Amino acid sequence: MLRRADIITILPQFLIDVIAAGFDDSQIPWIASILKNYVLGFVAEETRLVSWADQSDATPEQFSQEYQQMYSILPKEQFPNIIRLATYTTSTDWQQEFHFGLSVLIDGLSAKKP
Repeated sequence: MLRRADIITILPQFLIDVIAAGFDDSQIPWIASILKNYVLGFVAEETRLVSWADQSDATPEQFSQEYQQMYSILPKEQFPNIIRLATYTTSTDWQQEFHFGLSVLIDGLSAKKP
């Protein structure tokens, strides 16, 4: 778990890197907020799902199978994309998803560099 003390230790290097990238001082808190909100949102979602699974004594695999079954009975002509993506929606690789999202944010920030 990342503690406040860890954040204080990481923050100076983060600020050096963002300043060196050429962002305006007024934008640096926005960048920090974007990254903070991404991480907190991701952790909150993962925690919610794990807690939900724990309360029902179901494994993540069982939840995935239940949701896939639920999606599979939807009318295909009305929900073709939901059905097509159900396997990926209901059974994700959390670490890979997190790193993908983080790289999208970093690439987007890099594109905004002055």
